[in-house]
Amino acid sequence: MRKNILISLVVLLLLLIVGCQQKTENVVEKQFVCADGRVVNTAEECTAQNVEVVQEKEIIVDEVKPVEKEEVISSDNKNKEYTFSLEQIRELDKKLVGKRATFITDSMAQPVQVGDRYTFAYGVQNTFIKPMQFKIDIKFLEARTTSNSKIGADELTEKWFGSLDGMNFNLSKNEKKYIPVTVDVWDIASKDSLNTFNGTYTFEIDVYSKDPESQGNFYGEYTSNLFYVRVGK
Repeated sequence: MRKNILISLVVLLLLLIVGCQQKTENVVEKQFVCADGRVVNTAEECTAQNVEVVQEKEIIVDEVKPVEKEEVISSDNKNKEYTFSLEQIRELDKKLVGKRATFITDSMAQPVQVGDRYTFAYGVQNTFIKPMQFKIDIKFLEARTTSNSKIGADELTEKWFGSLDGMNFNLSKNEKKYIPVTVDVWDIASKDSLNTFNGTYTFEIDVYSKDPESQGNFYGEYTSNLFYVRVGK
């Protein structure tokens, strides 16, 4: 009886050892999946050309900063364009505080020659409490030489500004418009074809306003500014 019990214990011990070995072998055993989808027992069975290597790339994202765009505005009837710089726009914004319209500067730093072009930076702001329609007119006032003699120029010089004279536009409440007042100095300054002489030509830019919902085409005076075109050497 004791011998049978001993034999039974030995058999159970052998079975336990065999089971542990099989469990250990199952844990150690590995299988590999190749890049082409094949399941193999060793990594060597996957050919080098089928092994995919995935590399993680570091992506550096720069700080996102708002981009300020320069404003491009058509300046005359020849479809030529003038680009306001950011500095000009900031300067106009600063000078428009409490004003309806203004120039950055109303006179040229240096005179221009006949045939040359010059652009004044001009800004208009709608100070009404509602959207309004505006119109611009250029008016010639006088021209004088450096010795203060009167030059025989007339309203023909208003054509130096192309289609700017008579242009109209709409602005919402507090909206601003930056307008390039571009002058092309012709070689004639009067309807009688008098030559353009060296000197200072004085102009007035008049801005008129109108309620777009009102009947008729009547514009009221809104504001005006003087500016000076200097021609010479």
